[in-house]
Amino acid sequence: IIEGHISVRANLGDGAHSLQLPGHRVDIGQWVLVSLGRHDNTFTLRLEQGGGSREVQAQLGSRREILVHPASLTVGKRPNAGDSADFQGCLRDVRFNGHVLPLDGQSRDLVTVLERRGVTSGCSSEACRNQPCRSPLRCIDLWRKHQCK
Repeated sequence: IIEGHISVRANLGDGAHSLQLPGHRVDIGQWVLVSLGRHDNTFTLRLEQGGGSREVQAQLGSRREILVHPASLTVGKRPNAGDSADFQGCLRDVRFNGHVLPLDGQSRDLVTVLERRGVTSGCSSEACRNQPCRSPLRCIDLWRKHQCK
């Protein structure tokens, strides 16, 4: 997530290329479904079920083969981004080629966790801790933000 928008970066052997889904912010404190598909060098990034402005497709480079080294798949943070760009948010049911990535840090069949940094269980926030809403409104925790409804 870069500046609130879903983004993917891939290198098929001819340099790093990026694809971003503009127009739909995902840093709004609600769960969203994101999927990435690839056929040859054509990548499709979808928000929810895709379609229209919720989907973007592009060729990332001219090569078509991708070799995924176990240490090269990063979830949450951009590689070489430094501490200031750490992902702060919640992830659940993350999959790669249909295999669930173990967010608990435990290796599973076909998936080995090489490193895990700054990950905690649960998805809690203290946005409503000080009860910022006045009755009859109630506080809705949008993860580090709140809304009075």
